[in-house]
Amino acid sequence: MEGTLQFVFGSRTGDRWRFAIEFEAYLLPYGRRPRLWNEWWGTLWIWVNGQLVGDTAQIETVMNDLGSLHTDAMFTGRQSDLLSSRSAKEALDIARWSVYGNDDENMRKIVGDRNLEEFEILPRGKAFFDGWEAILLENGNEEHFIYRRRGEEVVDVAWPIGTFRDVNRAKDEFENMAKSHLIGGNAAWFATRKSMP
Repeated sequence: MEGTLQFVFGSRTGDRWRFAIEFEAYLLPYGRRPRLWNEWWGTLWIWVNGQLVGDTAQIETVMNDLGSLHTDAMFTGRQSDLLSSRSAKEALDIARWSVYGNDDENMRKIVGDRNLEEFEILPRGKAFFDGWEAILLENGNEEHFIYRRRGEEVVDVAWPIGTFRDVNRAKDEFENMAKSHLIGGNAAWFATRKSMP
């Protein structure tokens, strides 16, 4: 993007030492505000046990990835005997292979005709998390967020079941802040223009 971006609002929902979602929103270059609340550009990160997950330099439409994470958080019942019986690395590799698989006969024997796409959290087209891989796996009263940056070691973090659903609070907070920062800006101008004969 051309020009300088100006910070407008931001927030962190959750505890970065356990699980949190953090976002920032910026005016478009040359001070332009977006027309709609879901068109704010900015940054989006996940905090997992004090580790920052995501591309800290990426500027994108925040709701594209936050909305996708929100959809992921709405789904429950991510239980799999196949994945739970494996190491974290194997579980991540198996789940990702079922989505993006190639002609690996060993994996084909392990996975069979199972579709494990529901377990994948990152990347699934999320621009802020390019280069990251993650699945969410429920096991008893815990959910395991199993992730890695491509080429690095796999990390398995266990939280109480439902922790990942904090994404829903972050999405609601973003929506409220995004709408409130349109008032008095272009939102008022567009409302006036639409009501004119």
